[in-house]
Parts: sequence; C-alpha cells; structure tokens
Amino acid sequence: MTSLFNFARPPFDCLTEEERQRLEQHLSICYFRAGQPVLKAGDTPPGLYLVLKGAVEESSPHHQFGDYGEGDLFDVRAQFDGYCRHQFSALEDLLCQLIPRGTFIELCEGNPAFARYFTASLAQRQQQQEQRAQLGQKNLAEFILTRI
Repeated sequence: MTSLFNFARPPFDCLTEEERQRLEQHLSICYFRAGQPVLKAGDTPPGLYLVLKGAVEESSPHHQFGDYGEGDLFDVRAQFDGYCRHQFSALEDLLCQLIPRGTFIELCEGNPAFARYFTASLAQRQQQQEQRAQLGQKNLAEFILTRI
C-alpha cells in the first residue's frame, strides 16, 4: 500500500512504523472554498491541519498574523490549549489533510522526539533542523568517499 502522507517530512520522519499506521488510519481530507472560515477564535480544534493545496490566513479582528501554504501545518498551539486563539480563513480554495486532535496528542505522548518538535521554541526548532542538515551532509560525504 502506498502512503498518501509524506513521512519523510520532519517531524513525521521520527514516527515508528506503528505510529505511522495509526496516523494513516485516522487521517482525513478537508476542503474549504476561498473566503470560508476554517477555524474561528474560541473553537475547539478538530485536529491539526496540513495544507496540501491553497493558502490559509491566520488573523484576529485587527491583526493579520500570517499565511500558510502548501506543506505548512497550522494551529499547533490549539492542539495543546484545546481552543483556537485566532481565526483561520481560506485565502483561496484549500485542500488539507486533518490529523485528529486525539491522534495528534497520542502521538506526542508516545513519542518525545515528535512532541519536542511542536513544543520547542523557534530557535530550538531551527537548531534541530541544522543538526539534521549536518547529519545529512555527513552521510552524503561518506557516500561520496565510499569506494564502489
């Protein structure tokens, strides 16, 4: 069976095979039309969204916080808090994968490396990415130097 989920993408690359199967069993696809609200402030989030196509905007009544596009996850904080602080609206037709909140929390509780990615500060997350990149470069260098 071919996976429709990209497990090569951090932090999903640190999930065990069993955790990957559990995630795939609970994953769903969501579609929102341009201009349609995805989440409103105060909502209980159904789960963590991964943008497959389109764009979504995070805002409050008097402030825009950012846009999310293909490959982005949005409203991680709401998964831990249990409610959304801001509104998320589709800027254009939006296709997402939805990881149900219960599944996401179970994965975090069962896999500290996975949870750390979401609970780490931005600086810590950047450091983790740099360490992964250095490891990748080291493996590439070893591969290049390997005599065939």
